[in-house]
Amino acid sequence: MISGELFMDVLLSPEEENHCGTEGELLYVLEGTLHVSLPQRALTLSPEDIFYITPGLIYALHSGAQDTLLCRFTIDPAFLSQNGRHLSLWCSSQDDPDASSYAELRRTLRTLLSTKGKPDLYYARMSAFYHLLDHLLAYHTVAAEQTDNAQDRLMLIRQYVEQNYKNKISLQDLSRMLHYSPAHLSRLIKRYLGTTFTGYVHNVRLHHVTEQLKNTSRQITEIALDCGFMSISALNKVFQQKYNCSPSAYRQSHAVQKDIDQEAEKRLLIHLGELEPDDVMSMRSEQTLRVDRSAPATPLKPIWNFAANAGSFAVYCLGPTIKRSVLCTTWACATSVFPTCWTGGLFSRWSGDRRNICSPRRSESPFTS
Repeated sequence: MISGELFMDVLLSPEEENHCGTEGELLYVLEGTLHVSLPQRALTLSPEDIFYITPGLIYALHSGAQDTLLCRFTIDPAFLSQNGRHLSLWCSSQDDPDASSYAELRRTLRTLLSTKGKPDLYYARMSAFYHLLDHLLAYHTVAAEQTDNAQDRLMLIRQYVEQNYKNKISLQDLSRMLHYSPAHLSRLIKRYLGTTFTGYVHNVRLHHVTEQLKNTSRQITEIALDCGFMSISALNKVFQQKYNCSPSAYRQSHAVQKDIDQEAEKRLLIHLGELEPDDVMSMRSEQTLRVDRSAPATPLKPIWNFAANAGSFAVYCLGPTIKRSVLCTTWACATSVFPTCWTGGLFSRWSGDRRNICSPRRSESPFTS
């Protein structure tokens, strides 16, 4: 996150249904193809294509036949307002004939990506971020005469829901605040956001639920109540309808997603020329555990029914409960229990004679209470 205003996500072959971003999202395809489904439009993005999605719009992402490498930049709408009025953006490299502006935009996005995960490049990242904002406002802002008051009302709706999603809110409350009839607001939301008011509120709440499921260990019931759901059953019903799984299953599947995210980060480094494919293969081989089954097996010598006299050293290492457990269960050689760096000096007076260590008098045991 850049100064609390920009997220950079790298996605490998994304598959998302009914995704609802509460902020503006800029899609930049690096490899493969990406199918984007919007309420009033569907398009296919190719490598180097850029497309901006307005805040609150519900859309779906589907990858093509080949692995797709996508970068998604999430921008706070507060940066896209001027004199209290929200500025609408139109950024689609497929529809805009001005190729020069998109060439500059791609260079800026690549500069941002090259700073991802590098704290020492903080100021370079901030500089590129503000250059991105300047470029979007200079070349991709829709003129005021080409927009209507509906965009301003939608911005107010999004702000109201984002600020009050933890509480009980209704279309009637919103209509009284904006001085519009509930029917008019309902048609406006359906036309521009592609869903009902209730559906939009659920999407915003689910967005915050999934963020907590992925990034915290809080109880699901606690998350549900904190995000505006009346009960865990209410969350489960809405969650199942959107994600086809329970919140607990979603949290478990995110552990697998972390491995995919790491793979996407490596693919990004390869694409930017900062990492060679051979380096990735060597990194994978280093993480592989190899077992030589052809080597002769050596049976372990039983060491139970023996004692380990660690002296006063054990007092500092083990609590009373653990000491009693060790006394009542297993007697082991101290050199097998403790690392060599701990026991080397402690047992030097035995000169390596293990019989003295393994055969202490019971009164000498530090574990006896």
